[in-house]
Amino acid sequence: MNLRQTSDEDAPQQGQMRRVTRIAAFIWYMPDDYPICRAIMADGKKLPHTHAGWREKTEGQERRAILDGYQLYRVPLTPEAFQHWCQERQFPLDARGRVAFAADAV
Repeated sequence: MNLRQTSDEDAPQQGQMRRVTRIAAFIWYMPDDYPICRAIMADGKKLPHTHAGWREKTEGQERRAILDGYQLYRVPLTPEAFQHWCQERQFPLDARGRVAFAADAV
C-alpha cells in the first residue's frame, strides 16, 4: 500500500480552506498472475501463499484505509508489466518496487 496526500493546485482565497485528498494505492493481483508474481518477487515468500489469502488481507487493509478517510486506488500488477517497470527504473522486485509502482500509477 502506498499512502499519499494531495491538495488543490490553486491557493485558496482568503477565508477558504484548502481541500486535501488522502490517497491509498493498493497493488492488485489477478488470481492467475498471483503465483507467478510470488515466484518473481525477491520477497515472494513473505506474501500470503494463496491469492485468496492475499485478497483477504488486502481487503482488510482497504477497509481500514477507508475508515481513515483515504480514497482507494487498486493498481493492477502483472508479472510482465512489473518486471519491465522495475528494470527501466532500476527498482528491485520486492516491496520497495511494489510501493513505487503503485505510487507511479496514481
